[in-house]
Amino acid sequence: MVNLDCIYFEGLTRQRPRALPRPRVAAPARSRPSEEEPEAARFLSFLFERLGVSLEAYRTKALHRRLPACLRFLRAKDCRSAEALLASRPDLVSAAGSVMLLGVTEFCRDRAVFDALQEIVLPALETTDRRSRVWSAACSEGRELYSIAALLEGVGLLERAELLGTDCRADAIARAARGEFSAESVAGLDPGWQRHFQREQNRVRVPASWRLAIRWKVGNLLTTTEPGPWDLLLWRNMAIYLTADAATRVWRNLIHELAPGGWLVCGKADHPPKHAGLARVAPCIYRKHA
Repeated sequence: MVNLDCIYFEGLTRQRPRALPRPRVAAPARSRPSEEEPEAARFLSFLFERLGVSLEAYRTKALHRRLPACLRFLRAKDCRSAEALLASRPDLVSAAGSVMLLGVTEFCRDRAVFDALQEIVLPALETTDRRSRVWSAACSEGRELYSIAALLEGVGLLERAELLGTDCRADAIARAARGEFSAESVAGLDPGWQRHFQREQNRVRVPASWRLAIRWKVGNLLTTTEPGPWDLLLWRNMAIYLTADAATRVWRNLIHELAPGGWLVCGKADHPPKHAGLARVAPCIYRKHA
């Protein structure tokens, strides 16, 4: 069994003083739209069009918060310069998109979630006499799906499981498929977990058994859903960046592809639609009615 003990927080007043008159404060001037907003909108439209991702599906405020990081990554002084750079260097588009669509993935992320997976979900999967199908949607660099592979291997289910990881960013999928990560990414894991990784200077490599068990694919959740039925489906911390309509569409598509009695894992701030046929069984874990 894989050890998941990881970090993965005085006196009386003599006389009441006379109140002094309040100074008059001029009313704040109405804020005018920033002159940079049109350039930001144009840049985002340019970038998302080349990424093949719908800009309208994302919350505007969330994207604008990521703009400074994207400009720093491109070493561009403003959005106009960034657009010109990407026009001349299309090879940077995918990486710039990765900065804008911040993908967060960790090994054994959220201890309570992985405890529940080990204690509730895995025993249910062990009772089936067919291959367990697992899909990590918007998987980023795949560390979470590799963690699921470790769980399955710990109970002898990995060899008869089908694992798929998809993300709209080609560079993220390429990194996931390599299975190589910084040594820092596993520094907080306990020794029982770290022993699985092969160390190469300041890098670590996941076991070959994990890499061979997973299929990686570039896929856009906003336009494509991988056909089920899926026994375990992970979609974490993306819905909060989408508009309400876009998030609802994705939720419904994913739940439709979930097998009866299948398990759905989402982020702490994610909330599946009501009346979607799901029952909450643990933090961030829902089960579809059979």
